[in-house]
Formats: sequence, C-alpha cells, structure tokens
Amino acid sequence: MYRGVLTIGLLVSLAGCTGGGPTENASIDSMPVTNAAVAGEMIFCREINRRTTRQDCDDLTDTASQAARGTAAFNVPPMTRGKSTMIVLAISLEPPPVAEDAAGGAAGNFADTAVTPENASAAENASAPVETPTTAAMPTPRPPHPGFKGAAPADVVKGLPGETEQYSPLVGRDMRAELIGQGFKIEPRSEASQVLSPGSTTSWEWEVTPLRGSNYVLAVKTAVEGVMANGTRVVLRSTVETRAVNVKVAWYDRVRDGLTEAPDWIKLVTGVLIALAALFAAWWKLVRSAKGEKVEEAKPEAKKE
Repeated sequence: MYRGVLTIGLLVSLAGCTGGGPTENASIDSMPVTNAAVAGEMIFCREINRRTTRQDCDDLTDTASQAARGTAAFNVPPMTRGKSTMIVLAISLEPPPVAEDAAGGAAGNFADTAVTPENASAAENASAPVETPTTAAMPTPRPPHPGFKGAAPADVVKGLPGETEQYSPLVGRDMRAELIGQGFKIEPRSEASQVLSPGSTTSWEWEVTPLRGSNYVLAVKTAVEGVMANGTRVVLRSTVETRAVNVKVAWYDRVRDGLTEAPDWIKLVTGVLIALAALFAAWWKLVRSAKGEKVEEAKPEAKKE
C-alpha cells in the first residue's frame, strides 16, 4: 500500500512539471514581439519636438547627450568685391585645451602647508608668517586620442590666406556645417553632412564671392546630427561662430560704379537744361514783343493734295 501511494505521488509531480513547460516557453517566445511593439510605438520626442518612434527617440536622445566640445579652425581671408576666395573649416573630435583643476591645486597647497603636532610650537613662536609665492594655473592641453594621426584643425587651415580663427564647437560622429552671410555668393565645395572619425580631422570648403563692398558678417554654423532608422538626419545640437569681414573695392570697380550711375545724372542734368532753355525762349519772346518787334511764328505747311 505504501508503494502504491508513493507511485501516485510521483505521477502527480511529473504531471505538474509537464504542464508548466509550454506556458513558460510561450511567455519567453512572446518577449521579442512585445519589445518590438514597444520600440515601434509612436511617442512625442522632446529632443526634436515632434512625434517619432520610441526607438528613434531613444537613439536621438542618446546621441545628443554624447555631444561634447571639440576643436575647430577656419580662415578669414582678406576679400575684394567680385573676387572669389576659399574658406575652409576643419573640425576634430579632440577636446580643447583646459585649465588645470583649481581644486586639486588648492588641496595640494593645503597639504604642503598643514601644521603638524611636531612643528606646532615652531609655528607659534614664529615672529611673522612666511608667504609662499603662488602662480596662476596655466592651460594645458588634454592628452590626444591614442590613435590620433591627422593634423590638428589649426594646422590644416594655417597655410591658407587670412587669419586662422579657432573655437570649440559641440561635436559628434555625424556633423553638418554651413557658411552663411548676406552680401556674399557662397558656393559649397564639399558635402554639408560628414562623419567625424576619432583621430582625424574633417574639412568643409566654400567658395565665397563678395557682391558689395563694406563691412559684413560671415557665420559658420555647425550642428551635431542624429540619424533615424529610415536614414533621415535631424539637427540635435548646434554652434554658431561669427566673424566680421571688411570687403574692399578696387579702383576700377569704383570707376565702373560711377559710369553705371552716370545715366541717371545725365538724365537729371539734361532735364534741368531743357527747362532752362524753355524758360529763356519764353522770356526772349516776351522782350521782343515789348519792343514792338514782330515775332514770326512758324506756320504749319499746307497739306499737299
């Protein structure tokens, strides 16, 4: 009897184990489907201020959070109206130079000047405190990327005409750069969207032709882009750097401008002379009439039959 009860118990246990298997496997199999549905759910993405899939929003937000300061340089050449010149922008993912940590330096100075029990009495007997000279923290460049092999942005631009301007824009893997300015004809010579690789420098080029002579402003706009699942690029973080440009006008262009504007002056002077001539003719006719002279008037010719 004891063996019969034991056999029945074993059968019941086996039945319970066998029944739970399919349910557990079914839940595991349904997990990828659930995750895919959540990733494809349409939500309002605050990063780009529009609706998109949850997966795209997560990717764009992550890309934006990884944007950091890099190094960039571009040339500002002297310009003359009507003459084209090249402006080159070079950008690298390398971080800009930073100052040493002031807190760390202060902690080191405090440790050096701390009063220990052994020299406490000497410090009290000292007639006057001894001041140690301090120096300001100097900017030191961060160590470059281990695989950095390309030239720095400033080195790429320094051989070009004009002054080399350096700044620190927000950078990421996918970048977009534009050159904007009123009074200029700007023709890009490179793709607006390019990929930055660690350890290298990427360049953008524009051919710029001033259309008028005066002081104008050129703006370099760079932006970190995010790429959605369908390949659409979205601007996430942007930086704008402006520089004033003095556009000169050659002497022959000034002469040309004078000749171009001459017809208007000629028309004005001609109109004044005609008015004066008509006034003088009327006055002369009046004078002759007053003296009794007969003023001959032109008679119209008879029409020939």
